[in-house]
Amino acid sequence: MKDHLATREEAIEIGRQMREQLPVLARNYESTKSGKSEYTKATWAFFEQLHKANDWGFSPATCPTKGRAKGEYLTDFALFDHLFGNRIVCESEWGDGTTEVRDDFWKLRDTKGDVKIIVFQADHASGNTLSPRYADEFKAVLAGSGHHHPGHEFYLFFQYQGERAKLFLWEPKQCGPFKPEEIQFEFIA
Repeated sequence: MKDHLATREEAIEIGRQMREQLPVLARNYESTKSGKSEYTKATWAFFEQLHKANDWGFSPATCPTKGRAKGEYLTDFALFDHLFGNRIVCESEWGDGTTEVRDDFWKLRDTKGDVKIIVFQADHASGNTLSPRYADEFKAVLAGSGHHHPGHEFYLFFQYQGERAKLFLWEPKQCGPFKPEEIQFEFIA
């Protein structure tokens, strides 16, 4: 991705690595009673690794304290370069309210970036499907925009229940607009 926009395969690989590494990285931080701040810090640590490996800019520059990041710009986390702009943008919401997750997802949808990641907490739906209450919200937000970038924009959804995450992908097949029923989330892992 250093000299080109992200491919589907690269987006999926980032998702697989993140899914595997977050629980391990989270063990380096003290857990709190208020949400999953250790996972927010682990997400920062994961992106810090990508920042160093790719020589990209990274916001915020310092690890969040108490689950909040100082210096957040547009999204909770952003990796960027001066040729392509935002490469990876991420929002994480550990509350159990659909409204908060949806509002964070709005920010992702409206922010330019190759790979857009939402990390949230919800009971796992049966089988390999996204929790219906969140899937419906995400579909409504995605359908509400006619400005998508087929082949150059990939959404990764991390649905956590405890330390286990299900990973889903959505990529636009056209610029849009979409009807909510046309949007399908692909189970990755």
